[in-house]
Amino acid sequence: EFRDALYQYDGITAIGCVSTGGAPYMPELQKLQRKYDRSRNTRVYNDSGNLCMTYFNAAFWDINTISLAKGRQVSVDEYPDDGYNYLYLGWDYREIPVGTKYRQTFDSGFTLTYEVAGIMKKGTRIVSEEIFDVNMNSVVSYSNMDNAIVTVSETNDVWRGLFAIDTKHYSMNEVRYYIKKLAAKYGRKVSIATVEATFDRAEEDSAQIRKYITDLFILVSFVTIGIMMCMQMIDFMSQEYEYGVMRISGFTQKNLIQVFAVQNIAKLLCAYAAAGAILALFLQPMFAVNETSSLMIRELLRGCMFGKGLLLFAGLFVMSMLVPVYVVKKYPVVEMLKRR
Repeated sequence: EFRDALYQYDGITAIGCVSTGGAPYMPELQKLQRKYDRSRNTRVYNDSGNLCMTYFNAAFWDINTISLAKGRQVSVDEYPDDGYNYLYLGWDYREIPVGTKYRQTFDSGFTLTYEVAGIMKKGTRIVSEEIFDVNMNSVVSYSNMDNAIVTVSETNDVWRGLFAIDTKHYSMNEVRYYIKKLAAKYGRKVSIATVEATFDRAEEDSAQIRKYITDLFILVSFVTIGIMMCMQMIDFMSQEYEYGVMRISGFTQKNLIQVFAVQNIAKLLCAYAAAGAILALFLQPMFAVNETSSLMIRELLRGCMFGKGLLLFAGLFVMSMLVPVYVVKKYPVVEMLKRR
C-alpha cells in the first residue's frame, strides 16, 4: 500500500529498483557465466550453485534507459502468467538466440519459464545498486552489463529504490516531506538522500583517506631514501678496495659511475617488477567485487605502474646515485686502496 501510494504521487515520476541475487536454475547459463564473469560477487553465487542475476522492477526502465542490440523490451502486461519471466543478456551472451527458453519444473508441478527477450548493446551501463546504500564511505556509480543477466518483474521490493523527481513542479524538500509523512501513515521507516549528497559525502570520506595515504607515503618515502643511502654507503665501503683496483686498472670516475648506474637500475627494476606482480596478484582477488571494481583496479594499477610509478622509479634512481657519485669524486684512489 505504501508503494502504491508513492506511485500515485505526482512529485515522483518513477521509482526504480535494482538488486543482485541468485537463482538455482538454468545450469547452461551458469556455465557461460563462469566463463564470462570472473568477479568475486558472481563467483560466490556460482560456487553455491546459483546463477547471479540482476533484478529490475518495470519502472527502472524509466530511470535508466537500456538499448538492445537484438530483441525488444517486453511490457509486463505481455507476461503470460506469474511463472513466465523474460531475460535480457549482456553483450558477452550475444550468441544465444533471442527467444531461447529455459524451464525449471518443481516437485509441485509448477514450472518457471525464462525467455531471452533481448541482448544488450556492448558497453551498456546501469545505475549501480551501491548508490542506494546512503551510508557507504565510497560509491560505485555504475555497473557494466556486458556479462550481466537481467530479469524484469512487474514490481520489486521497494525497501530501497531510486526516485526520479518532477523538479519542474516540486522541490526535493517537498518530496522528502511527503514521503516521510506517507511512511508515518503506513508505519514505515524511511531514509532519504539525494544521489548528489551521497557522492559528496563519499568524496569527503575519500579525501580524508587520501590525506592519510599521502602523509603515510611521504613518511615511508623519507625512510626509504634514508635506508637506501645507508645501504649504498655500506655497499661502497665494503667494496672500496675493489673500486680502487678498478681505478688503477684504467677505470675513470665516469666508468665507475656508469657501473653504479647499471647496478641501481637492475635493483630498482627487480623491485618494480616484484611490486607490480604482487599488486596484480593480490589486489584483484581481494577487492574486485564486480566488473566495475575490477575495471577501477586495473585503471589504478596502470596509473600507478606506468604513471606515478615511473616518476617514483626515476626519483629513487637519482637518490640512489647521490652517495656513489659523491664518494667516487671525493675519495682519491690511494685512499680507496688503504681501506681493504
